[in-house]
Amino acid sequence: MTMNVQHVLIPSSDFETRRNPTFSRLIFRCSFWSKYCVFVINFFVWVGGVCLMSAGAWAQLEKSRYDTFNSFTNDPALILLLIGVIMFIMSAFGCVGSLRENICLLKTFCLMTAAVFVGELTAGSFTISLSNRLEEELVEDLYNAIQLYGAEKKFTDDIDYVQKRFECCGAKSYDDWQLNKLYNCSANFPSRCGVPTSCCKLDNSPTCGYQTRINGVQYASYSIRTKGCVYYLMNVFKNNLTVIGFIAFIVGLLEIIAIILAIMQLKHLEKIQRGRSSEDVRLKMTVRKVYNSHASYDDELRR
Repeated sequence: MTMNVQHVLIPSSDFETRRNPTFSRLIFRCSFWSKYCVFVINFFVWVGGVCLMSAGAWAQLEKSRYDTFNSFTNDPALILLLIGVIMFIMSAFGCVGSLRENICLLKTFCLMTAAVFVGELTAGSFTISLSNRLEEELVEDLYNAIQLYGAEKKFTDDIDYVQKRFECCGAKSYDDWQLNKLYNCSANFPSRCGVPTSCCKLDNSPTCGYQTRINGVQYASYSIRTKGCVYYLMNVFKNNLTVIGFIAFIVGLLEIIAIILAIMQLKHLEKIQRGRSSEDVRLKMTVRKVYNSHASYDDELRR
């Protein structure tokens, strides 16, 4: 009887012997390097998300200072902010999913990363198309603000802020103040043929810019700034665009690598799952065989 029982239990022992090498190979392939590479890359994507959120928030704050100029309210600041928030969330999915080897989280991460990558391409295309027409729109906005200078406090404060900060005067040049009724050469005011105080170089008295445009640019350049503000505003936009574009390129590259590694890890985990399922089926079949063998043996004893 003992010999027969031992003979029946041999397949189970053989099953365990076959089972361990298979799982060892799969676990090794799934493993340390892919899991922690996904984690490390997602950490850098998380940092990139924080950078884009910061850039978007900064752009929103800067935009609020120039909300007189409609062109600056059409910039992609909100898109940057949104992409940064999504990247922040998706990198958390990637980090947790890779460390915990969670298939659901890793699949969610891959889908979110692909969506964000498409969003970044869309935002980049939008920004490039925006930069081509921004200068023309900005000049029109500045002309409009110059015309309303002195009549509405908001326009007055915004123009003064821009001219002081960038040390400029007018839209394209100081002569643009001819558009304003206070500084027009045909006006009957002491300020005729002049510019606002915010255009002055040294003297900040209320009358420093009066009649400075009468004798031409060479005379005017001694006391006031003569270069227009649109050039400085466009430089700010282009410099920020370069920095943001560089960050977006690095983050996009990391996203592609992260997706590839996450897919590799997913395949390994799915293989492990399939291996476990097939081995569980084999185990059940082996147990059933053992049970049937015992049942047959008991029947023989009864006979």
